[in-house]
Amino acid sequence: MRDCYVGDIGDFANNGLLRVMCGKPAEPVPNMRLGVVWYRNPGQDERGNETGYLTPSGHNRRTFADCDPDLHRELQRIVGRHMLGNTDRQIEDIIDSTVILRGDTQHYKTPMPRTRERETREGWFHNAMEKTGDSDVIFLNPDTGIDWQGRAQPTHVDPNEINTLLERGKIVIIYQHERRFDPNWIVDTARDLRRDTLAVRHLWVCRWGRGISESVFHRSPNPGTESQRSTAASNLAEKPVGKERPHYATAHLN
Repeated sequence: MRDCYVGDIGDFANNGLLRVMCGKPAEPVPNMRLGVVWYRNPGQDERGNETGYLTPSGHNRRTFADCDPDLHRELQRIVGRHMLGNTDRQIEDIIDSTVILRGDTQHYKTPMPRTRERETREGWFHNAMEKTGDSDVIFLNPDTGIDWQGRAQPTHVDPNEINTLLERGKIVIIYQHERRFDPNWIVDTARDLRRDTLAVRHLWVCRWGRGISESVFHRSPNPGTESQRSTAASNLAEKPVGKERPHYATAHLN
């Protein structure tokens, strides 16, 4: 996750999903405590300029703002402030907001190690687990998605990191961008998750249907999280974001 992606269309989709699953700041009781591991990478990317969905218009209101008006308005404020001041967006804009995620959300924002040495990467992830250890749900937010080649790329999640969280009984949500040139990428991602992670009885795939961003929702097999999984599933199915307007495709149980 690069700082320049803050407020772009993918950021809107991801935060909207987290707000549905784990509750919004204005809601009195959290559904589940959230932890976010920011796979933070330096540098800019032209994809971070995809903020046109924030421009006031009837089309953007119907297509995007209606999905989550409070979130849309807050990201408008953040992006607009940086444009006005000619400053760079930062992950801290999301962390410090009192509107986007709940105040008890645990964040790990230490930049990814630039080396691909396994020991260094494992140390970074160990610190991430310590920082988010009290969370029920962990959102892994890389640039691109899951690394199936074992190359310890700073832009990807290592399957071993998913396994480590599952072993601790966590519910895990992973951002996975569309896999180019693979029309069956959702089915293939589900297959690869089952192959390279712990035996999982519950695997949900949730696709953002209003732009370029897709997310994979991967759930822990720990029986102790059954009630939490039921809460998460009902939130996605019953709240307006998943029913009245299908901004997210219906979650699929595989």
